Amino acid sequence: MKSYSVFPFCTILFFCTSLFVVVSCGGFFRKKIQNSPLNDPRKMLLVRIDPGHLGEFKEKTEGKYPISYQETDSYYSVMSREDIEKFGFPSPGITIVKQYFPFKYYSGNYQDLIKEQFTGLDDLKKGYKDNILNIHYLLGVASRYPEQARMEVIGKTARGREIPALLLTNTNLSNEEKISVLFNCAHHANEVISIEHCYDIIYSVLSEPKRYEEILNKMKIWVVPIVNPDGARHFWHVSNLMGRKNGHPGIGPVNDKLNPGVDINRNYPFFGEKQEGVILLRILPTIFIEGLQRDRSPKQRR
Repeated sequence: MKSYSVFPFCTILFFCTSLFVVVSCGGFFRKKIQNSPLNDPRKMLLVRIDPGHLGEFKEKTEGKYPISYQETDSYYSVMSREDIEKFGFPSPGITIVKQYFPFKYYSGNYQDLIKEQFTGLDDLKKGYKDNILNIHYLLGVASRYPEQARMEVIGKTARGREIPALLLTNTNLSNEEKISVLFNCAHHANEVISIEHCYDIIYSVLSEPKRYEEILNKMKIWVVPIVNPDGARHFWHVSNLMGRKNGHPGIGPVNDKLNPGVDINRNYPFFGEKQEGVILLRILPTIFIEGLQRDRSPKQRR
């Protein structure tokens, strides 16, 4: 028997637990990704600034709030409700956005990141990621670390979007007897911080290759940062009210009435209380999902 054909369960458990600790602790030291309720209207609001009033805005706020998004005729910034009142907004040329704009207006540096070339692992910590940035970073990592990483497309969504994954393993060794472990994130694409847990795993493994050498020799670590690309597309580029569900059934407009989608985090075939053909999910109805969901269908699981 080959030396790597038996890989004790306790070792796998230790590896997964270690990565969880690294990811959990890493969050305390992250400096660059904003730690604030960016699109929670109870605490933060999006402010629109006319170009002619940008100087006034910067002067009144004393540079506290950077521009989060820029259009040809408008600038945008995310401010706390308290400071909006404190600085006397709204005022001529500086207004409060009442619509539910896409998350790219709130994320802070999306327009900067989308223009950058991949330079190394530190790029993974620069900000939140939509589908475009996700593919950009996974390709960058695979290109920079060809002996430890490879990008794969593991399937497509109901609306035809690819679901990319990063395979972390020693690519010079046969995969035949390696054990696979899966880390997946962003079932709810509007929970953008969840994507960072997957990227922390990528960063942790590749930044210390010697530490994880034996693991990479014996395992295939599949990392899927966004398992709901359809939801991510709508949350980032259509409305921040969307994104919790996927794009099932794949045709027609995306809204709660005509195309309700599926909450894939609550679509696993277990831990549901079945009552006369209905799965009771023990959650309150919200703007994102109803409290009751029909029996799970294989066609709806992606």
